[in-house]
Amino acid sequence: MKISGKRPKALPMTLELIGVLEYRRVLFKRQFGRLPRRGEPLFFDPEHPEPRRLPPDARRQALANVLALAGYGHALVEGG
Repeated sequence: MKISGKRPKALPMTLELIGVLEYRRVLFKRQFGRLPRRGEPLFFDPEHPEPRRLPPDARRQALANVLALAGYGHALVEGG
């Protein structure tokens, strides 16, 4: 899947999107023993002991997966 070049100004917060983001917070807490601080990535590299962003390709894929799960797949993700 590829994220299209068009970026909306804002996505409406659906219950599905809120659930996915909360799940990412839970994963962060399991990995690092605390909730994420402002500016820390929810899409983190699990191979590092400190919060670090995923590499760009992995980050795009993770975001495409989240958007698809939250019901935004057809509007924002190409090829899926």
